[in-house]
Amino acid sequence: MFFGIDPNHSGLIEASQKAHRLPGRNLHYLLASYESLPGCFAGAAESVSVLFPWGSLLKAVAGGDANSLCNLRALCKPGASAEVVTAIDAVADAGELARLRMQTFEVERMRAAWTSAGFDDIEILPLPAGHQYQTTWWRRIRQREDRIAIRLTARA
Repeated sequence: MFFGIDPNHSGLIEASQKAHRLPGRNLHYLLASYESLPGCFAGAAESVSVLFPWGSLLKAVAGGDANSLCNLRALCKPGASAEVVTAIDAVADAGELARLRMQTFEVERMRAAWTSAGFDDIEILPLPAGHQYQTTWWRRIRQREDRIAIRLTARA
C-alpha cells in the first residue's frame, strides 16, 4: 500500500492522474501536511520518500530542524528506510532560503539533524543529471545548469 501526501490538492490530482499507469498498485492520497502527521499513521511506514521538497517541508528535511524531523521519524516502523531528494542552489534559491530563515544549505547540518531525530546509516550523495527522479518539479528547476540533485538515505 502506498500513500501520497501533499498539502496542495493540485499536486494530488496530478499524481492520481498518473497513477492509473501503475496497474496493481494500491495507492491512496492524503490531503495533509507533514506537520499534521503522524496521527493514526504513527509507526506504520516501511519507507518514506520526500522528493524535491519546498517551503516548510524543505526546511524540515534539509534545514537542520531535528524537531520537525521527529514527525517524519514517528511515521516509521523500526528499520524503515527514508530518503530525501533535493536540489538546492544557494544563488537561484536565495529568496526561498531567506524566507525560510535558512542562511545556507549545509549537508553536514542536515546529517546532524537526521541523527538527532533518531535516524542512522545516513548517506548523502550527489545524483547524476539523468537520475531516476525525473519529476515535474525537477524538470522545472533543473533549467539552471549547475543545479545538482542530492539524495539522503537513512534508516529509522
